[in-house]
Amino acid sequence: PNPFASWIWSADASRGSLLDALEAGRVCFGDPFLYQGEFAFGVDDAFMGDTPRVRQGYAPEGWVHLEPRSDDLCVRLVQVEIGDAREPVYVTRELVADPESGFKIEVEGACFARVEVYTGDGKPILFSNPVFLMPVR
Repeated sequence: PNPFASWIWSADASRGSLLDALEAGRVCFGDPFLYQGEFAFGVDDAFMGDTPRVRQGYAPEGWVHLEPRSDDLCVRLVQVEIGDAREPVYVTRELVADPESGFKIEVEGACFARVEVYTGDGKPILFSNPVFLMPVR
């Protein structure tokens, strides 16, 4: 009933590289029956699983690596505030018009950002691990 699997973004398939990537959070999950390829998400130089410090007022650039890329895939940026709320406080849940060209992520406070990929008819395919963004003054 749930065909989702996890993928690790690693330099190679050696045990050491896979374990290092897994420990660093370089993981995504998705449906291997709907997509076979490479997928990664990052913000500036940070990869999924990282926690970069971001200057307040600076809007870092998000990027998506999707190979092969298909025109019928929709990429959604999800940004959630990190705080004391029991329910997630969404800052952004919007489609990214052209993920290959990059997209700005507004950082007002501590948050995480991740991306979701869907087929053109709305079937979920891929979900990235988050990048945690911590503002500094």
